[in-house]
Amino acid sequence: MASGKQRKSLSIEDKLKIIKESASNSQRQLAISFGVGKSQVQRVLKRKAEIIEEFERNGNLKRKRLCVTGEFDDVDQLTWTWFELARSKNTPVSGPMIQEQARKFAVRLDKPQFSASNGWLARFKNRHNIVGSTLTGERASVEPATVESWVLERLPEIVSGYAACDVYNMDETGLLFRALPDKSLSVKGRDCAGGKKSKDRLTVALCVNALGEFETPPVIGRSLRPRCFKSLQLHQLPVAWVANKKAWMTRDIFDPWIRRFNGKMSSQGRKVLLFLDNASSHSHNLDLSNVKIQFLPANTTSVLQPLDLGKIQNMKCHYRSQILRSVLSKIDLSASATEIAKSITVLDACHWIKTAVSKINPETVQKCFHKAGFEFQQEDTFSGDTSQANPSDETHGLEEILSLAVSTLDLADPLSSQSYANIDDDIQTTDALEDGWEDGLVEDFLAAREKTVEVDEEGEEDVTEIFPEISTYPDAIKCANDLKQFAVLKGLDSILSDVLSIQRKLEDASFRQRQSAKQTSIDSYCQRL
Repeated sequence: MASGKQRKSLSIEDKLKIIKESASNSQRQLAISFGVGKSQVQRVLKRKAEIIEEFERNGNLKRKRLCVTGEFDDVDQLTWTWFELARSKNTPVSGPMIQEQARKFAVRLDKPQFSASNGWLARFKNRHNIVGSTLTGERASVEPATVESWVLERLPEIVSGYAACDVYNMDETGLLFRALPDKSLSVKGRDCAGGKKSKDRLTVALCVNALGEFETPPVIGRSLRPRCFKSLQLHQLPVAWVANKKAWMTRDIFDPWIRRFNGKMSSQGRKVLLFLDNASSHSHNLDLSNVKIQFLPANTTSVLQPLDLGKIQNMKCHYRSQILRSVLSKIDLSASATEIAKSITVLDACHWIKTAVSKINPETVQKCFHKAGFEFQQEDTFSGDTSQANPSDETHGLEEILSLAVSTLDLADPLSSQSYANIDDDIQTTDALEDGWEDGLVEDFLAAREKTVEVDEEGEEDVTEIFPEISTYPDAIKCANDLKQFAVLKGLDSILSDVLSIQRKLEDASFRQRQSAKQTSIDSYCQRL
């Protein structure tokens, strides 16, 4: 007669413990310790990679089975993306709402056999660690228990084995690149979703490692070739310029960027870890050789994402200091500050963004990573005393120039320096939850799968461009000579030194060009003989 002994099922959490303890214990010892058979321990160790991947995906560790692929994976993926976006906007979501939305996605994906049954709903919640049968009224605030579990348990395990220089965070932010410190010019939320003012916005993506080393920032505009890029190749820009009609981050922009980033890490022989939020534009299923993507827990980026803890604001402080300096320097040549602001081009913005990023203090970046719970081994600790590095220190320069600008430009109802730096924080950088946004989610999903994208190739800025008359080296050298005379007249010794250096470089470049042209002419003559 068969015994009534029942096989013990292990949770994913138990399986992780077995994997961790397998380095110092035999399989027999593990079997005895966890009260299972040796063959079960062997199966766990055989699926080690899958179990660790499930853990790093922030899955429900109390589950006993791993997620498996199936016929309706795309429906599941779209429904989960929809759920995350809805909850990020504090939209109440219930079980029946999830089922109804899943059915709609299935119809759009031509899968009428999908039923979104109660069993499917239960498995969907289990897969994505959604607690409770009804989610209506769920708090939008960060759950302290989630944060504590992440910082004390998951994060140390995830970053284990990585040096600080190999742990990255990437995030996007909207930027009103012509905005002055005047409330009448600020645009938030839906106001920037379309219309004339949306032409004044860009999306900037910052990517930085835990030592404070930034990657070249991708900048997303509405036009692939704005008029101000005349005679320029995109690779000559100080940023990585890309475009779509809404100036938003999409998977068609994100995927090529992260593959280039992966290629760079591969060429350097580095394996890195990249932390991202769960935006719909961030692909979840990329196969990368040298970049491991780790998604932060939902609704926690305000406290767990390093870039959200002051670095984006610092970049905007430095950027807006440059806007004000530019406007102040030209105010005597124009009727108003607003007129000058309208003349700012996306090329100006690209240079100012690059400069703003380069001015961010690495120590304050390290401080933000530390504040988000990142700790590294002794040999990888941050340089300097990060306890003294305050992200708010970098707002002081903006306060000083803002005070001068308010008194000089006669601005109506001026903002404080902090409010001015943050006027575009609410601007969306990916699909918004507006009427019909679910259809847009499906379109983006299908476009990413089919590798299609619609870009305004010949779009134009809503400004009248004035191109400089400097088109040759002699023209540039003459301008440098004029600047030299001005610096001498005003006694500006430091500027004089810089101008002389520029003049010498222009003369050298002009000489090399003449030599090249002369050599080409001789070669051409010889070929005709």
